[in-house]
Amino acid sequence: MFAPTHPPALDTARRAAFAARPRVPALLADAMRDALWRSAAEIAFLARLDESVVRAQLVALAAERVVEHDVRLDRFRLPLEHC
Repeated sequence: MFAPTHPPALDTARRAAFAARPRVPALLADAMRDALWRSAAEIAFLARLDESVVRAQLVALAAERVVEHDVRLDRFRLPLEHC
């Protein structure tokens, strides 16, 4: 299902800099809390939401630099500092 990997270490300076940014909706945050790279379909499945709605939200959050987006692999992740 998902490739097991370890999340990166918490960067406290990055977390403090993020404090003023927009927040991730709770259902998406719960599905992304482990900071692993996932496709929009995987995140939608975990959050029990429609994939097209999740993709639109993730793209908007990536534009605001709230979530990270690997364009080449089309995968998203929520950094630990943003949880």
